[in-house]
Amino acid sequence: MSPVLFDTNSLLWYGNGVRMRSIASEAISNSTELLASAISVWELTFADRKHHPLRRPDLRGLTPRLWFDDAISRFGITVLPVTTDIASEAADIAPAYGSGDPGDCFLIATAHIQKLTLITRDTCILEFAKANPDYLSVIKC
Repeated sequence: MSPVLFDTNSLLWYGNGVRMRSIASEAISNSTELLASAISVWELTFADRKHHPLRRPDLRGLTPRLWFDDAISRFGITVLPVTTDIASEAADIAPAYGSGDPGDCFLIATAHIQKLTLITRDTCILEFAKANPDYLSVIKC
């Protein structure tokens, strides 16, 4: 199977050993390369700053950057940079996506430009992919 791109939450779950749907687990196991976007560090950092402790991600006592670096190292995940093409594409799709989550726009743009399947459970991303199947390929985790 081709490479897969984790969205930030699926990366967090995978890195913390949270069970995913079998179709996502199979795609990850059979993938030629596991990928994450550098934007996930940004998203983890903002999520970790939430006022309510129960809404913060489980980073196992690490800073967002250390958790991210540890996860990519342990699982051999390649980090994709946010390029100018990805940034431009993310801005272009934001009005059509409409969720108000810029991190999602960067992840969608990365998957589209790199022709990757995005592993996600995000309802807004799944709905966007369903409405735009030629633009974005997803696997629900």
